[in-house]
Amino acid sequence: MVDKQLLLNKITDEYPELRWKESKYITNGWDYDIVVLDDRIVFRFPKGQLRVGNLMDEANLLMALGERISLPIPQYTFIPPRRDFAGYSVIKGEQFKPWRYKKLSGTEKADAAKKLALFITELHATPTSLVKRYHIEAKDEPKLLREIRVNAKRYVYPRISHYSRAIIEDFFKTIEEEMVGHKPNRVLIHQDLLPDNILLRSGSISGIIDFSDCKHGDPAYDFAGLWNYGPKFVRSVYRRYGGKKDNRLLYRSKLIYQLGPIFIMTSSFLGYPCTFKQGYRMFKKRFLL
Repeated sequence: MVDKQLLLNKITDEYPELRWKESKYITNGWDYDIVVLDDRIVFRFPKGQLRVGNLMDEANLLMALGERISLPIPQYTFIPPRRDFAGYSVIKGEQFKPWRYKKLSGTEKADAAKKLALFITELHATPTSLVKRYHIEAKDEPKLLREIRVNAKRYVYPRISHYSRAIIEDFFKTIEEEMVGHKPNRVLIHQDLLPDNILLRSGSISGIIDFSDCKHGDPAYDFAGLWNYGPKFVRSVYRRYGGKKDNRLLYRSKLIYQLGPIFIMTSSFLGYPCTFKQGYRMFKKRFLL
């Protein structure tokens, strides 16, 4: 973990005119350490050298998307000459956790579905030229599934029951057949459209954050995280979605949603900021065990 004061010193060195009373240090992200000043400015610091270039591509992509996306998204206005970190003005809102969704009125839920559908539609309509210009990688499903399966056998299987192993093995056969065998239309995807990255303010979606995992891939990925709010909400968003549809898209999105806890369980043994217990609890819930 990088010392918080070291990061604050970096900000001060590059932006001596900035003043703040309070700072918040967030270290539980997978790719970035984050410093928030007075709930006003977010600074992101890559955890690895490879992420530095990715952050600049993300910043430039978001600048281009700002003219295409209706919802507020991060716009990096603090980019120092060394480009080893960057900052943007806070987008106001609370994380759109499932418990907050349940408290919304019917009208507010419909409005949330409408706004998310428009966001996904606009994002997926991004020209391929921008995808190439900002070095957005293509999603490699065969490689991803192969790596998760190998790591599951090595780290997860020894810690779970034979019954759970059998369920995961059957699941891998299903998702490999569906994801590898199917060749969907590829679009720019957020790929991390989870409750933590969807913001809600006064009962309305107020913005989308964290585009660091953007890929060129299956549009189903951007519906996967919406299963956290239940199938009715997923279908409501999908009905309003204006991108190219296919009759297997929602099925694939559900499989990706179920893959999540297996990925978390394996990642907990690879140095990522998650725990096996967290992943296993999600696994039992998503597989109805």
